[in-house]
Amino acid sequence: NRKKLSTHLDKCMRLDIFDKDIENTDRDIDCLVYSKKRRYDKNYENFRSGIVTGLKSLGVKTEIMNYGEYKKEDFLKKLLRSKVMMNLSLDECPGILNYEAFYCNTHVIGSNHNVPSHYDKTLWVEDTDSMTNSYLVRKDDAHIKYLKKFESFIKNYDKNVKDLKSPREYVLNHTSYQRYCDDLVQIINEKFGWN
Repeated sequence: NRKKLSTHLDKCMRLDIFDKDIENTDRDIDCLVYSKKRRYDKNYENFRSGIVTGLKSLGVKTEIMNYGEYKKEDFLKKLLRSKVMMNLSLDECPGILNYEAFYCNTHVIGSNHNVPSHYDKTLWVEDTDSMTNSYLVRKDDAHIKYLKKFESFIKNYDKNVKDLKSPREYVLNHTSYQRYCDDLVQIINEKFGWN
């Protein structure tokens, strides 16, 4: 039973994006902007508009993808071409899309509520949202802080890519879905005495 459960969970949870390892050297998209609007994200439109306008004024090549409006294959292909993904979702952490970006070796800029904390806090955009009694709210100047973080990253892109943790190494070494499956099986075994 234990082996059968482990195999089943592994099939359900493993991050099977590609059937082979991929190398992506032609990063012709400066910024892939991903967003998912939450019903309680009251200033989403202003925030997103400020990001898009700001990126246009910087003259960088930008692609925009909104949750539910694309095919997974298109998203992955654009990740492979992107220098960085900017995650605009209010609370998408850890979020499978972050792990997909990491596997594509694409760095992610976002707040501490939408980028995993043990990845690399260098690309966190600090102080852009806060918790109320019910849910997160985004601050009015959040788009300015995101754009500053992007500018800082892209200005020294080659150096930053060398100095920062490799997103792919992170996802392969520290967020193994197999590890989660094994942990779950161990917990079930301890609780229910399965062998």
